[in-house]
Amino acid sequence: MIQSKPYLIIDVRNNGGGSDACVGPLLKYIYTKPFYDDNVDVYSTKENIRKSIEWYEQNKNDTINFDKKKFKEITDEIENMKSVPNKTFIARSKGEIIKLDSIFENPTKVAIIMNKYCASSCETLLFWAKESDKTILVGENSGGYVGYGEISEVNTPNFNFELGCTMTRYNKQREFEVIGISPKYYLTNQKDWIEQTIEQLKKE
Repeated sequence: MIQSKPYLIIDVRNNGGGSDACVGPLLKYIYTKPFYDDNVDVYSTKENIRKSIEWYEQNKNDTINFDKKKFKEITDEIENMKSVPNKTFIARSKGEIIKLDSIFENPTKVAIIMNKYCASSCETLLFWAKESDKTILVGENSGGYVGYGEISEVNTPNFNFELGCTMTRYNKQREFEVIGISPKYYLTNQKDWIEQTIEQLKKE
């Protein structure tokens, strides 16, 4: 159905992210050419290893949102973290080329509506969209939770305060931390955002 239409609007407002695995199925609709992914490092510490194992144990039976390949990637990474000295960065990805086998004729133009509540894996989609020749970003700056992902919570021994500590760092994407990703076209609150998006798509 989507491939039978020339225009596509993807509305990701208020999407706080989750897993990049959820973003992957959308790539085929916006893809126009190969591009480089970001370099991502994981900080190997005793606490991060413990949290990674804890997360795996909590989700290992979730076969709906995760497949065997994803779980193997996680367990391999845990073993890799264990193999290096404490407080050492290991590479999760080295800026590999993302390349699909084909390019869809339709949709010919895509718009992604975003706002300040778009974060984390949702922003992965926005970075991919910036590599597409047929996709525009509209709305307002995203949340800016891109350069340091996978927040792990640590409770203090006194008063049980919860602190958020990142487990990863991104080479290129961290420059957008706090400020967010900017759209090609900013939308106003004087008119419905979808109506404004349709107008921009027709102008492209």
